Amino acid sequence: NAVKLAVAQLKGSYAIVVLCKEESKLFVAKMGSPMVIGISDCEKFIASDTPAIISYTNRVIYLEDGDLGVITATSISITKNSVHDNGSGILFPQFYSSASGALTPYPVIVQKNTVINNSGDAFSKGYGEVGVLIEDNTVTNNGRVLSLTSGQSMPCLFRYNTVTGNSSGVKIGDNASYIPANWEFQKNNFEQNAGVLFDVAYGSGFTIQSNNIVNNNGTPIMRNTTAIDVDATGNYWGSVLESNIPGLIEDYYDNFTYGKVLFTPVVLTRITDAGRRQ
Repeated sequence: NAVKLAVAQLKGSYAIVVLCKEESKLFVAKMGSPMVIGISDCEKFIASDTPAIISYTNRVIYLEDGDLGVITATSISITKNSVHDNGSGILFPQFYSSASGALTPYPVIVQKNTVINNSGDAFSKGYGEVGVLIEDNTVTNNGRVLSLTSGQSMPCLFRYNTVTGNSSGVKIGDNASYIPANWEFQKNNFEQNAGVLFDVAYGSGFTIQSNNIVNNNGTPIMRNTTAIDVDATGNYWGSVLESNIPGLIEDYYDNFTYGKVLFTPVVLTRITDAGRRQ
């Protein structure tokens, strides 16, 4: 909190690193000036651009203006920021090698942020084998909620987020050369979003469970054009009758080359512990 309060007082352009020796943490923040975070299996690096650290690692996170991050020996946290009115929100585009070994299951943690009014993606995950945890965020009025456009198989988790009023939802897979996999979407509130809420074009191992999916305006709400079934059981669909849900889904029953979206059983009452927690 002390770092966040201090950063709020800063004016003009800056890129700063604060060491908290007692907690073995580094806090990073930027506005107007470039900053990247590099990750190797045993070390973290902070620099103004990738050439300064390319000899040590090619796994990089680019911070956006207004981001405040926390770096420990085992993880990077982007926490309690307001990311608004940008071309994009929080991006983690490049992790070209494995993040196995001493790192935690989720070396990248994106938590308790407000991501609002960005014209592009609220979140975007690019290349590489790094587990990502996105939880307890408010995601409102962005161009898209989440883009997964590159190859990755480490388990990732998107949970306890409140997702409202975005122009489109989650886009999974961009082409057959780079295939994402193994994402779980749990205990989120998806309400009043436009476009396709879940568009699964490539990949496997996706589960969409225990979410409130209410008053979204896309046609369809879910699309699965892979040959592999998607588990979307145990969600609450609001006032939509179970018999009408197939009309909100594009899958095997529209094209036999596609996999199915498995949506039954459904939950008949709102899931009260879904969405952002305080």
